[in-house]
Amino acid sequence: MEITVLMENNKLKGSDFKTENGPSLLIEDKHGLILFDTGGPKNYAIQNAPKLGVDLSKVDAVVISHGHNDHTGGLLSFFKLNDKAPVYLKKEALNPYYAKLPDKNQIHWYG
Repeated sequence: MEITVLMENNKLKGSDFKTENGPSLLIEDKHGLILFDTGGPKNYAIQNAPKLGVDLSKVDAVVISHGHNDHTGGLLSFFKLNDKAPVYLKKEALNPYYAKLPDKNQIHWYG
């Protein structure tokens, strides 16, 4: 089994890989390719994939850990590259979520 980190929130000094909150991992074994989470809404995980030699059109399935947008934000961009891979998530991931933005006194609703 091989796990490739497409994106996470720490940037290496001098790296041209983009980062944002929310991870995205590509898991590969003899049975195929699984995309675990799709990163945040800036789609940096999707943008980092080609830099790592990853062809997202070959992903066999997507697993979403939970419904926060920093784990699901790249899903629509992923579908532009691969509209055949099934997406697996628990039904609660579709519930509405909210976030209080740190620099504002407003609440943003998701879902």
